[in-house]
Amino acid sequence: MESKFNPKQIEEKVLNFWSDRSIYKLSVQKNQKGPLFRFIDGPPYTTGAIHLGTAWNKVMKDTILRYKRLQGYNVRDQPGYDMHGLPIEVKVEEDLKIRTKKEIEERIGVDKFVEHCRKFALDNLWIMNKQFARLGVWMDWENPYMTIKDSYIEGAWWALKEAYGKGALYLGPGSVTWCARCSTALAKHELEYENVKDNSIFVKFALEGKKNEFVIIWTTTPWTLPANMGVAVNPDFMYSKLKVDNEFWYVAKDMAAALLGAMGRKFEIVENISGEKMHGWKYTHPFADEIELQKKLEKENKKAHTVLAVGDDVFPNFVTLQAGSGLVHTAPGAGPEDFIVGKHFGIPAVTLIDETGTFTKDAGKFAGLRAKKDDAKFVEHLKNKGMIVHEAVVEHEYPHCWRCKKPVVYRVTDQWYIGVTKLRSKMISENKKIKWTPDWAGDRWFHSWLENLQDWCISRQRYWGIPLPIWVCQKCKHTKLIGSREELGVKVKELHRPWIDNVVLKCEKCKSEMKRVPDVLDVWLDSGAAPWASLPFPEGGKKILDKWFPTDFIIEGKDQIRGWFNSLMSLSMVSHGKPSFKSVYMHGFVSDANGMKMSKSLGNIVSPDQVIEKHGSEAFRLYCIKGEAGEDLRFNWKDVEESYKALN
Repeated sequence: MESKFNPKQIEEKVLNFWSDRSIYKLSVQKNQKGPLFRFIDGPPYTTGAIHLGTAWNKVMKDTILRYKRLQGYNVRDQPGYDMHGLPIEVKVEEDLKIRTKKEIEERIGVDKFVEHCRKFALDNLWIMNKQFARLGVWMDWENPYMTIKDSYIEGAWWALKEAYGKGALYLGPGSVTWCARCSTALAKHELEYENVKDNSIFVKFALEGKKNEFVIIWTTTPWTLPANMGVAVNPDFMYSKLKVDNEFWYVAKDMAAALLGAMGRKFEIVENISGEKMHGWKYTHPFADEIELQKKLEKENKKAHTVLAVGDDVFPNFVTLQAGSGLVHTAPGAGPEDFIVGKHFGIPAVTLIDETGTFTKDAGKFAGLRAKKDDAKFVEHLKNKGMIVHEAVVEHEYPHCWRCKKPVVYRVTDQWYIGVTKLRSKMISENKKIKWTPDWAGDRWFHSWLENLQDWCISRQRYWGIPLPIWVCQKCKHTKLIGSREELGVKVKELHRPWIDNVVLKCEKCKSEMKRVPDVLDVWLDSGAAPWASLPFPEGGKKILDKWFPTDFIIEGKDQIRGWFNSLMSLSMVSHGKPSFKSVYMHGFVSDANGMKMSKSLGNIVSPDQVIEKHGSEAFRLYCIKGEAGEDLRFNWKDVEESYKALN
């Protein structure tokens, strides 16, 4: 025995001993008749080598599972991997030097692209398996659940079939968040907010029938102005008619002094009027001369281009006094909140951009410009028309695609949704029964998320994912949802695109051809189905489900409030009628010693391999389990050194 602890030598000996003697398998066999401990592994994306956060998470899981084994429990310890979706597609696009979605179909071919995605995901899975095992983590590494397997896909299809049968799955139009670079819809939980600097402009819209009178709106998204259909006021606010030089401007009374002061403009209050009385005022669209479609829409809809009194009964806090002028530019085709307001008042949602974020011919003079990217050109055009009364640069949060990191836009498209909003109150009630550690993670954070839950857009216009199992008759539009390969009734190489796209069914109603809706599922639905799709279910029947479902315990980081915890709860509630987990441990993030996020640009990344090479796995494991629930782990070498010394 060495006099000094040499982690590299000792750990290699221990790992070899475990492997040679099948110690892990013996420990599993020993507890086969013990009480069950139902655990489900939150699957990491197979996008590359593990990072410190992933390693910390797995060490925490391993610590708890080992403790349960020592107590005699028959522990379900199957590791899992998330192997579909944009996380994989974007990486493969980088490898293949693909710049646009169009290239996948025209230059690469969907079949070859999918095969590249599969190989990339599998190669990384085995790399990650070895890294986790080197950390000393005991899981069933020979039998991980993989979201790309047909059996797993059938588990997700089964859940959709259940939701469909309950009327909780529907096709509907909506103003959805859209990634122009990836050319697909995104859900709320797929957005990352970053601080950006944008043009903040105050624009005057001329009121019709009122000489030299204007409503003043404010926006940080000039690209949405071509789609403007209304100006919202709060019916409970007072608005001032201000004399500014030879013009009359309407702004919120409580914002007038500060706003005009910032502009350096002198003004005189002529009168005050309630927002309620402004409802129905007609104004001229700022681009009426440039966009012929806007003139057409105004002729067809009397409420188009009018002032709308939007109270909390229509949409809470749609018009506030926090920023701007107290009058809100409203474009139902360029934002989900605006879409709801537009639907309430019966004004149309105009989409003037295509799937690449490029303005179409319907945008008239602006055809060919790009949403968000060409904001400055819209500002310049408004300046030339003398419509901008104030301009500034503001720093604010703006949503970005979680995978390609590009700013998102909004457009109206038909998408498939899971109607979780109707289950919101039941989810909140069920959440109170779940044991959360720390308790505030469930009582405050997850509760707040559930309170603001909206219907889940699950369709994605991509290639590498679980195919949406919906076929539509080309003649009578009859729709059929398939819940399994057996129900499909057609031999197919596998359930992925493009092979599943070639399956044509016969319509039960009119005997015409039924073709599949060419979408794949939100990748978060993949992992949301894990508690049952990772089992031999539905193939294994209800007996296997009753044995291992719902899960006793899960453990993940705080980012999963809006991610995995959300998809687990939502999908299980619409398919099983109850949550899929009974207790949760939530940990924080790993940052550097100063609390900064680790990133290549900051040069502060530390890999698990570096830690193992210097101090060994056991020192890192001991270091990992010292933190408090819900708190971030500020990585520093000194504390790892202390853990190393404690083992020596």
